[in-house]
Amino acid sequence: MGDAPGLEMMTARLQKTVGLARDELGSDEVAALAEVMKAMCLALTDIDARFYVVFAGEGSAGFALQDPGLEPMLTITTTAVVFDRMAMGDANPAVELAMRKVKMGGVPVTRLARVGANLIDTLFKCYREAGS
Repeated sequence: MGDAPGLEMMTARLQKTVGLARDELGSDEVAALAEVMKAMCLALTDIDARFYVVFAGEGSAGFALQDPGLEPMLTITTTAVVFDRMAMGDANPAVELAMRKVKMGGVPVTRLARVGANLIDTLFKCYREAGS
């Protein structure tokens, strides 16, 4: 198992991931997500980067490197290494969360499970596709 991608590669891979996930989820599911959260943030502490996904009511989703000016309803804070391992299926997200290697803020986990259960799985699947 190699190291996680660096900043430049992670940026390109996550941008591609968001596009693939938007297509995979479809505009109806993205619009439903937009009713609960307008933005989410992935903060990767080891590469000092914050990545944003913005959801719009008409069913579009976009990737941003700069704060979109919307309070993220979900912020996931971890390292690029841990995120990469989880997304690639080499680490269990629940275990990483319990070990405090991943922190989640904003939407309570129970609400996220109800409204965005498919979101994280889809993002991980698309992240793997984006890397191939």
